[in-house]
Amino acid sequence: MADSSGPVGRRHWHATCSTPGQTEKGAAMTRTSGTFRWIGRLWSLASLAFLISFAIGNKEVPTAAESVGLAFFPLGVAAGLVAGWRREDVGGAVTLLSLAGFYAWCFISNGRLPNGPWFLLVAAPGFMFLLARAFEGSPTRRAG
Repeated sequence: MADSSGPVGRRHWHATCSTPGQTEKGAAMTRTSGTFRWIGRLWSLASLAFLISFAIGNKEVPTAAESVGLAFFPLGVAAGLVAGWRREDVGGAVTLLSLAGFYAWCFISNGRLPNGPWFLLVAAPGFMFLLARAFEGSPTRRAG
């Protein structure tokens, strides 16, 4: 009889506690999660670079009313994009809630929403971070 205490005889807990189809499904979810995570991270770098270039190029002092909008976009969105590198769920939520707050502020202050897809495109990594977290498949935080 083979000794199961040595390195060759050891089986990982997931191999003994799951059916073969479940491990492949888990691996596919992990790959999908990683894909969304890295798309979100790379896109967030581009979004942050875009936001920083505007911040450096703008020399005007915002009014008090404009400061409210700036707290949502770009500051809140940028904070969410940075947080998403460490915690996808928190970063994605902060990004999307800040975007929603900005759209609400625009509608309340101007009576209309911003034109074009540009604000959505800058904040899109927040969606990627939330998708990465959703496809992770485990409520516990991953290691590393």
